Amino acid sequence: MNETRTASSSIRPVTGAPVDRNIDWRACFLAKRTRRPNACWYSGAVAVRQSETGANFRYGVRRCRNAMPGSMPQELYRAAFEHAVDAVVALADDRSILAANNAAAELFAVPREQLVGRSSAEFYGATDGQAEEIWRELGEGRSVRREVRIRLRDGKVRDIEVTTQGHVVRGVHIAILRDVTERNRKELVARRYELLREHTEDVLLFMATDGRIVEANRAAEKAYGFTREELLGMNMIELRHDSTLDELAPQLKRASHQAVRFETVHRRKDGSPFPVEVASRPARIGDSDLLLSVIRDATERRALHAKLLEADRVWTFGMMAAGIAHEINNPLAYALANAEVLARLLPDLSRRARAVSTGDAPHEELTNVVDDLSRCEAMLGVATEGLERVRSIVRDLKMFSRSDPEEGVLVDLHQVLDAALNVAHGELRHRATITRAYGEPPPVRGSSSRLGQVFLNLLVNAAQAIPRDRARGGQIRLETSQTATGWAKVVIADDGAGIALASQARLFEPFQTTKRGEGTGLGLYISRTIVEAHGGRIAIMSREGDGTEVTVYVPPYAPSRHPSAPASSARSVRRRVLVVDDEIEIGAAIRALLAPHHDVEVATSVAGAMAMLGRDGAFDVVLCDVMMPVASGLDLLAAVTTKYPHLAARFLFMTGGILDDTLRELTSKSRIVCLEKPLTTLELLQAISKATRRA
Repeated sequence: MNETRTASSSIRPVTGAPVDRNIDWRACFLAKRTRRPNACWYSGAVAVRQSETGANFRYGVRRCRNAMPGSMPQELYRAAFEHAVDAVVALADDRSILAANNAAAELFAVPREQLVGRSSAEFYGATDGQAEEIWRELGEGRSVRREVRIRLRDGKVRDIEVTTQGHVVRGVHIAILRDVTERNRKELVARRYELLREHTEDVLLFMATDGRIVEANRAAEKAYGFTREELLGMNMIELRHDSTLDELAPQLKRASHQAVRFETVHRRKDGSPFPVEVASRPARIGDSDLLLSVIRDATERRALHAKLLEADRVWTFGMMAAGIAHEINNPLAYALANAEVLARLLPDLSRRARAVSTGDAPHEELTNVVDDLSRCEAMLGVATEGLERVRSIVRDLKMFSRSDPEEGVLVDLHQVLDAALNVAHGELRHRATITRAYGEPPPVRGSSSRLGQVFLNLLVNAAQAIPRDRARGGQIRLETSQTATGWAKVVIADDGAGIALASQARLFEPFQTTKRGEGTGLGLYISRTIVEAHGGRIAIMSREGDGTEVTVYVPPYAPSRHPSAPASSARSVRRRVLVVDDEIEIGAAIRALLAPHHDVEVATSVAGAMAMLGRDGAFDVVLCDVMMPVASGLDLLAAVTTKYPHLAARFLFMTGGILDDTLRELTSKSRIVCLEKPLTTLELLQAISKATRRA
């Protein structure tokens, strides 16, 4: 104790003499906040007490001696100072470091012996200009706690919580420094997640690997209509639409090992379905293995995609409009020419035949009449062939104009390819020779109009890859076959300019085109989207100057094995048919076609049809046009269903336009057939036969 007294005799408790630099300041220790109001530390030179608020630091040696047992060894305080978790430094007025513990040396990344006696400014700098303010407060003897950001000598920026007391003794200042960088980082991450949870438009779900939801953001509440508390008590299976439940378990299993993306259908609290895009990946949070799913409502994207499909189709038809018109006008021209000649010849032939029959002309004239009738028959055949060609083109155009669903009926790929060739003929015939090598691909299930749009795009691309000024034209080859795995394979190849290697990586991106002045850049993007929607894939092989080969793979679909009734059965029973069409000529034409096989009555309006049924309801089949003035075919169906329900199952529609969504849904649910005009005798007979069998 004598040594202690000697060391402390030159220091006054609060406002004592100037600092004695011979004091062992390494023995100083400033206690952290404690629940013990009288917690003190003792150096043998100076004692400092920190109150509950951390505001009262200056106490003399005498007070400390009263608070602490006099026999407490000085080494205890030295050890506490040395091993404190927080950095503790004593600073002089000139900002030099009088003492520093091990934690301070670790914080500044400087050996401890290099700290003492040097200016603190050598080891750090406040990044926001707060250093001067801190020193001003120290000079005023104030107790301060604040957080500052400093840059260490190694360039690292750290957040430091600083607790300081100025003039512990005159000219001596104590600072406790705690590195809170990691704490702030975690708080920042938490704040960022909170912002993400509150304001992101995508749904965020954290799930256990069994699909149990453990966290959900605000967007999830908005998307599904459940509160967060309700969502946290649910399993993912409760948010999936019934049609997708079989897919959930495999998707969760894949997502628990790797990042996955897929599209599916979810449902809201009210049961309404909506399409979504899901990106899921495994996440280790704390001690738990979770799945993080980012879910986006795909309703708008699908609507935009539908608009792109329509834009691509409209542009393609617009580009080929002249060629399509040519393909229609040519057969129409010779059909009309032959019809005009027949209209002129037949009255004369009729007059000459009557003259022979009445004896007003020699019998030998009959031979001339027969010869002229044979020529008329040939001309009629040519006219019929031309009109049939027009009918085929119009039917193909209607097929490409439909917006039927992606999953439809069985599709004959050869029929779709031929339809695409028929529509694109005007664009192809001046550029290339078409070679078909059709094999035996399996039937596929899907949309004939969508797949037709794919093949039409690929055919147009092939044609446009062949220069118009090539002397001998180009070659376009179509091949179909079945792969070793049973898939349908369609190849469309050309010997045109090919595609540069630098451009091939971006071929399927929207609005990317390698054609100058031709195309929108949507064709291949749309084509791949359609093929993938059918479960298939599309591949391109090309070399600049050597042409391009595009291969489409589509998975097969096993058709129903139920045999259909032979066509001859359509003629076995004579039926009574009511035809309803506001076009008198069409009704008369259908009656003429069916007259050899069935008894036909014709009405030109819904009111007329109902009146006819009221007088005599003994009809076997009703064949009705969809679009009519005043009342439509749908109105007639509703009335028939109410008053003559037995006929509702034997109702047939016919139309010269495109089926709208309402009629398509109706025909799908009720299995009512909708025939497309113009109609052939065989088509009519088969439809009537099926309608009567269905009833």
